[in-house]
Amino acid sequence: MPKNEKYLWDGAVVFPYPPDKEAVLLKNDGSSVYLSRDIAAALDRKSRFNFDQMYYVSSEDNYWVPGMVFQKNKVQTMLRNLHHIKYGRIQGMSSRKGSIFSLSDTLNYGREIALKIIINSPNNRLNSNEEILRTADALAVTGLVVGDLKLHRGKDYVFNWQKALEFKGDSGLLLQYTHARLYR
Repeated sequence: MPKNEKYLWDGAVVFPYPPDKEAVLLKNDGSSVYLSRDIAAALDRKSRFNFDQMYYVSSEDNYWVPGMVFQKNKVQTMLRNLHHIKYGRIQGMSSRKGSIFSLSDTLNYGREIALKIIINSPNNRLNSNEEILRTADALAVTGLVVGDLKLHRGKDYVFNWQKALEFKGDSGLLLQYTHARLYR
């Protein structure tokens, strides 16, 4: 069999990717997989929008797939300016296993933690419940954003609200505190 040619294996269409990987393009029952849908979507976008640059975003474990697929002659010509951006996953979350959290649930949980920090702080100068809730919301958003962005984009990680809202290091809470001190 020629190198880099697709082949059938137990009824599935498989594409070898040197040196030691393979990708299934169609399952043996004829149904598609993420990879074949990604290829079709990329080709469709190219034909509809005729983009100059395309960015393919996928997790670390799918990093090799676009490189393999988009280096094939016909697809490579059509998608010459495709770039791959890999990202890490939040460990403990999986849409396939149903263990994901909505953004609103995540921020509500962060707000609860921030409320405890504000209420227990001896330096709390907030006068109304409205101010406390608004501040807790801002701290939760900042904690989530800074806690996520300070980590390397391509690495898997476990998100931890306690670390995101601690009052030291490079946390969102410290960033907000520093901003407030500079603003006054």
